[in-house]
Amino acid sequence: MNVLFLGHRTPPRHGAALVGDFVYALLVKFGYNVRCSNVSLSDEVADIGGFSIKKVLKIFVLSIGLIRSFYSASPDVVYLTPSVAGAAILRDFVLVFLIKALSFSGRSKPKVVCHIHMRPNLISSWLVQRMCKFVLNESRILVADKSLISDLKKLGVQEIQCSVIPYAVSPLLSEEKFERVLREKYKSADQPKNVLYMAHMLPSKGYRRALEIAKECLKARKDIVFHFAGAVDEVERAFFQNYIDTHSLSEYVRIHGRVDDDEKESLFSKAHAMILPSYSEAYPLTIPESLSAGVPVIGTNTGAIDSIIGKQFGRTIDQEDECAYVKDFAKSLLFIMDIWGLENSLVAREYYESNWTRSIFEARFQKFIKSV
Repeated sequence: MNVLFLGHRTPPRHGAALVGDFVYALLVKFGYNVRCSNVSLSDEVADIGGFSIKKVLKIFVLSIGLIRSFYSASPDVVYLTPSVAGAAILRDFVLVFLIKALSFSGRSKPKVVCHIHMRPNLISSWLVQRMCKFVLNESRILVADKSLISDLKKLGVQEIQCSVIPYAVSPLLSEEKFERVLREKYKSADQPKNVLYMAHMLPSKGYRRALEIAKECLKARKDIVFHFAGAVDEVERAFFQNYIDTHSLSEYVRIHGRVDDDEKESLFSKAHAMILPSYSEAYPLTIPESLSAGVPVIGTNTGAIDSIIGKQFGRTIDQEDECAYVKDFAKSLLFIMDIWGLENSLVAREYYESNWTRSIFEARFQKFIKSV
């Protein structure tokens, strides 16, 4: 089978690109003839969502590559990771339009698989919604959780089009190291608590909210250290530093910036909770990563977050009222850290191993791609 891969790959490094790397590797492993084009229009995460001439040129280059692939490889399946929010839908509209137009030539009539990694923007313009519907119409849709299908239905997607496969992530800790970390972390109830924010430090990801949550928690108790890890530009670093200086939080708040795999492992090994105060998420990879390390998650009730963690592995907070949100988030965070212990961490690890290992994803994805 010939597969044309029009998905996100690293760089830049973000959730959709990491999933794309693994999917591409699996397609090759399955023995398919795969042609690949990285559809990312941005070199850095901070550039995602903006408009530039460079991005228009990238769409043109992708279009030429697509046409060449049709005439040289005659794809049976096109794997696409479309944007269903923001300006990048223009790229996907152009690509799908070309796929449908070229199909009429008789050279190839491929099935289109759309792997959705984000929640659609249902308050966007009429034109953007029309383009989304055009892209998704008649495609096979792949999502990470059933709860994400309801938003897609508002764009004309039928449930019969959709398949659900949770993402795969590698465990942050080996089994032996995991047990050793737990014994050290929970040997004494009097140890200071470490709270981890692990995401790009962008306002949309809620890191400024996280600072407010830290301030609220520290009003109640001083045995907590908040760790912020993620790529940060100079503007946000300056905001961060000014905030902790203004509110005298420097003793309790640390900024790590972008971290490598070893640093990430170390931070999760010491963490007693991970916070995810983002405004809008679909299915953050950091949640199964956190559970693999036995760390509970407190996050915004958006996308599939509540479906993943429920009340057993953390808490989700509604965000209708911003003032109430920060107070409720802080209260839930303190509560979870007080009740969470070694046994809870062991159950979280088992939950991860039952749902998010690479072998589970591989088996499910192979069955799916054969059915297309």
